[in-house]
Amino acid sequence: MIAMSPGEIIDRWTILLMKSAADPDHFMDDYERYTNEAKRLIAEKDIIEMVATIMEMNAKIWVLESDIRTGALADSEVREIGRRAILIRNHNRVRVKAKASIDRLFGMIPDKKYNHGSAD
Repeated sequence: MIAMSPGEIIDRWTILLMKSAADPDHFMDDYERYTNEAKRLIAEKDIIEMVATIMEMNAKIWVLESDIRTGALADSEVREIGRRAILIRNHNRVRVKAKASIDRLFGMIPDKKYNHGSAD
């Protein structure tokens, strides 16, 4: 068992799905561990829709961050970087809500962000 909330486990698992597709050997141990835990959580509660939401938001964030992370956007494209940052914040807001819903289903108190762009 992994010592973190169910929502955080699912969130990390969906990120590992993307990372392991790019570099399977590097992430294999974590991927297997999180996959086993995610399967257990999904079997225990009906969270498929929330898992799909987290996966979708993480994929959208991954794409938006990619050009920023690799330096593909020139310094002159500050407006585009700002636009992406706002989209990332909005996707994070949806992702955080889905994680909190999963945590509540498992009887946990969700992590609450204060004074943060992804907080409501």
